[in-house]
Amino acid sequence: MLGSALTVVVSLASSCLADEKVVFRCDAGEKVVAVCGAPENELSSLTYRFGPAGAPELTFPPSPAGFAPFRLQEQTTPSGTSTALSFTNGDTTHEVYSRDGKDAGGGVNVKKGGTIVATIGCTGAVVEAWEAIKGKVAAGEAGPQPPPKPLVGKSPKDICESDTLLMLQHPFAMLKAGLFKKVCCTKLALGADHPRCNLDWPYNDVPMCQDVSILRNSLFAVYGRPFKDYALRTHFAAQPWYVERADYKDAWVPKVAQQNATALKAFADQGGCMNVDPTAAAPGATLPE
Repeated sequence: MLGSALTVVVSLASSCLADEKVVFRCDAGEKVVAVCGAPENELSSLTYRFGPAGAPELTFPPSPAGFAPFRLQEQTTPSGTSTALSFTNGDTTHEVYSRDGKDAGGGVNVKKGGTIVATIGCTGAVVEAWEAIKGKVAAGEAGPQPPPKPLVGKSPKDICESDTLLMLQHPFAMLKAGLFKKVCCTKLALGADHPRCNLDWPYNDVPMCQDVSILRNSLFAVYGRPFKDYALRTHFAAQPWYVERADYKDAWVPKVAQQNATALKAFADQGGCMNVDPTAAAPGATLPE
């Protein structure tokens, strides 16, 4: 059955890319509902797209985030089997579903506060390959997700190897004044012989302003902050740990980390870094993020 379904997709305009596997697809009037898996031969992430084929109005998540944002639920009754893949985008939960049996069909339910506020029904053939993601996507129904906890499960060594994680816990000025070595150059962390313990923290030389900008913004990126700035958006989208959160809130970021972001901005504004182009403006003046 799945083989014949996928054969149909080849002949239809699809919102899945050439190297993606169609997990779900149907026409909904002039628009397309699609769930696409990548890479095609060994799925490691999912993307939901809704809108005209090739020009989706909604893409979730905006950048690959594995399977974590999604939940898969299956229910079998005497009248047939229904399967639903759900995810939460801000305060809205989207539930892509298909049913077989006498009520065969599919579509998308849009929920707020657990209540369906809109249903977009499929008007054409439903193509599904749920089997491809069973065992990969967590079971259940999506709902409001808790804030990220980037320090959970991290050892002292893990934290000391990441300036971002360090500054979620300790003030920039204190780390720079010697706290780094007291915290990290111990047997429980990096050890006294670690190369970082023989260098000044965080930079042994005058850093590039771009690097200071990335470090500053990483304090927010680990909590899923979306970025408007193209360079920052591109950089963080390439990081395996980054998951953009449409419901991101600055309140999730520890106060000490927010203070460190301000300190890094001041560090750059006061000439603590250098630009590739000497005529470029100070990063603190140009960074909207």
